[in-house]
Amino acid sequence: MRMQETEGGSPVASLETPFLRAIGLVLTYRCQAACAHCVIRAGPRRREAMSIEAACDWIRQAASYRDGQIRILSLTGGEPFLNLHQLESVATVAASVGLSVAVATNGFWAGELGEAIRLLRRLTAVHVLSISTDAYHLPYVPLEHVKNAIRAAQSCGRPYNVVLCTEDKEDEAYRRIYNALLDVTRAETIRTTLTHGSGRRGKVAESGKRRWRLTPPREACASAGAPLILPNGRIVACAGPIMGLACRHALMLGNVREEPLAEILDRAETNTILHALRLWGPQALIALLKENGFEACLPKRYVDGSLCDTCYQLMARNEVRDHLNEAALSFQLRRKVAYGRLYYLEETQMLERLVVDGDWRSGTTSAPDVGLVSPRSFSPRTTNTPHRN
Repeated sequence: MRMQETEGGSPVASLETPFLRAIGLVLTYRCQAACAHCVIRAGPRRREAMSIEAACDWIRQAASYRDGQIRILSLTGGEPFLNLHQLESVATVAASVGLSVAVATNGFWAGELGEAIRLLRRLTAVHVLSISTDAYHLPYVPLEHVKNAIRAAQSCGRPYNVVLCTEDKEDEAYRRIYNALLDVTRAETIRTTLTHGSGRRGKVAESGKRRWRLTPPREACASAGAPLILPNGRIVACAGPIMGLACRHALMLGNVREEPLAEILDRAETNTILHALRLWGPQALIALLKENGFEACLPKRYVDGSLCDTCYQLMARNEVRDHLNEAALSFQLRRKVAYGRLYYLEETQMLERLVVDGDWRSGTTSAPDVGLVSPRSFSPRTTNTPHRN
């Protein structure tokens, strides 16, 4: 996570990170809000949560991985501030092993500014705040609470960002909230993401505000390098809507209750589908599927500007998942991705692993070669950093 200085000198948290530089924990599914767009259906009646013991064990495993490669821990939910003992205990352990701790929150705790400042001063191991608000949160968390959370972070010199979610950036309610936030913070601290057709949001009637397109987004995904551990121990590749899928898919990396974290992360280093998304985005997977006769299984339209929704639509479809799992074994695809990582990202680990395995020249594989369109046929690599709703 990079810390950026705004024009006025306030620190701003930037969430784009190199591969396996950050990891996240979903501390709880409990939340005082039940937002219509929540991808994990968090709410007051949810009781699933990590024990402090399990969370601290996984944090220590993360901190020791490859002699400190992981530097950032993101704590999210649900609402982590609902259980201050858990939050403070986990954050303190993380800070003690050298991790920078970021916490995602809706700011419900900041009803009174003085109390909010005192709370942040108490939570010395919480280094960064990511504060969510939008039309979905407002029925549960007044905007003044969010403003107080921002003011408290500013008062404590704590880096922060504010995340808004909307179906359309031209939506009147979204613009009102965005403009109101400019009373207390600068535009560069505010990030906007688009709602996904997943989680609780998938059960809500479409408002008709979404913008659709017939072709998938062309950006690469800059968020797939920060895995997320769920309360049941499952690890997914990012904090996007795929975290709500119960089925096995290429971006489900393993379960830390069943094997050491280091083994799961080592395996992720050569996860072909994951790194194809980091390099070229879901458009590469869609091109692959079309080339091999699976066009009928693909979405008929895509949410304009939403990598997360496109990725979710792919991973939620049985036939698509099966073919991607098979394609991941293709030597030609693995080699293209490995060289793509070297060329675009200056990452050598996957190519080194192919050399160690002895198959980078021979091309031996247990699955038929399924090919991939040349990276040169894609647009110049650009990135997009989605955020969990």
